[in-house]
Amino acid sequence: MDLGEVVRQEVLHDEQEQGTSTTDTFMAHRGRLMQPLAGRLRHRPVEGLLTQSGTTARHRPRRRALLRWFAITSVPNTPRHWIGPQSHTWWDVLVMTVWTDEDWVRHFRMAKATAIYLADALRPHLERQDTNMRPAIPMLKRVAMALFYLASANSYREVGQQFGVGLATVADSVLEFAMAVEVHLYPRLVRCQRPMDQVMAGFAALGFPHCIGAVDGCHIRICHPGGAPGQLINRKNFSSKLLLATCDDTGLFINAETGYSGRNNDAFVFRETHFCQAMDMGIYLPESPMLTINGVSIPPVVLGDGAFPTRKWLLTPYRVPSNAQQRNFNSLLSHARNVVERAFGRLKARWRCILNCLWVRPENATSIVAACVVLHNLCESRGHRAPDLPPPNEQVAQFLAEEEAHQQEEAADPPRGQPYNPQDDTHRREGQAVREALAGYLFRAGPRRRRGRVTVGP
Repeated sequence: MDLGEVVRQEVLHDEQEQGTSTTDTFMAHRGRLMQPLAGRLRHRPVEGLLTQSGTTARHRPRRRALLRWFAITSVPNTPRHWIGPQSHTWWDVLVMTVWTDEDWVRHFRMAKATAIYLADALRPHLERQDTNMRPAIPMLKRVAMALFYLASANSYREVGQQFGVGLATVADSVLEFAMAVEVHLYPRLVRCQRPMDQVMAGFAALGFPHCIGAVDGCHIRICHPGGAPGQLINRKNFSSKLLLATCDDTGLFINAETGYSGRNNDAFVFRETHFCQAMDMGIYLPESPMLTINGVSIPPVVLGDGAFPTRKWLLTPYRVPSNAQQRNFNSLLSHARNVVERAFGRLKARWRCILNCLWVRPENATSIVAACVVLHNLCESRGHRAPDLPPPNEQVAQFLAEEEAHQQEEAADPPRGQPYNPQDDTHRREGQAVREALAGYLFRAGPRRRRGRVTVGP
């Protein structure tokens, strides 16, 4: 009788005595059998233990243990892959060899040359080395994975299946890419990249002269975190991050703040920004031209809505316009400030991950939103057109209407719970004087809004 037949008969005999199955017997005795097996094999030949004639009552437990061990080792194990079966055809064949620049812009929001520039700029910070286990992912592919995730509403798993990599690889690539862009490219791209006289000429063409930017806030919805979720819930009762940004006349962001939760007020966040503090001290534009109207010195101004505090360089609309001059000023300011609203629209249309809900941890959402702002400026400066957004549904339209109504009703006073600062009254008086001087100038000789168009003349 061969060894396999002896093992099978012995196992069946034990099952009949104990009333258990083979699998239960193996799992119950597996840990007990493996430890003393080596010592038993050294002191007694295997052939003697496997035959009935070579065993006694004293050796029978050892014989059964040995037979069960042989039965366990004879069961075939399912192979486990270090790297699962994956397909790289889509990236290696289709994207790298067939796709044109139009295809790259459609799927990655930028041309192939721009993606290569981005990979070269981040190579010292993101490139990995080949190992004995496997080669490193090429730098351009790492950048493309991050761009594909940011430009779509797909999950990490779907992006990994598309590129032929694992879920953890996609997650690490996206977060490392976003942090590298925030640290190394933000200072280079999120700033005033054009001469100031060109920016002023652009806003003058929109109907508001001596202006260098428009500021507004935008809520980026994030997944509801655990722990203390109340710190991130805004007044609309969902968790969000507040993106407070200033852009020029073409929609390029010259400043952006992404680290504050949606619970904070726009005015409070704006007072805490470096941009506001630099403009208050006059060091953001040290050689800025001054405009004098009726004895009032007017610096280059920034346009905001009713949620922001009035300053001599930050103009907000009249809350309740009482005459034609004030209504004309509000109309011109709203028309010129609309550039930041359109910039937010192109930002969300280009990077769809922040359009609905950003499914990452709150601490990682800040870097991803900042990376989207940087990449928006890169695409805008290189002429890559943003895709069109689908028309908003009824719920989104209602939300936008309520948001606009709230901004018009919100006062420019300090938010509740903030300590009183006498300097705010000084800024408010100076801002009101500048607003009155500009409102009179625009009403007399500047462009005015009439029936939806900009006209010139009184």
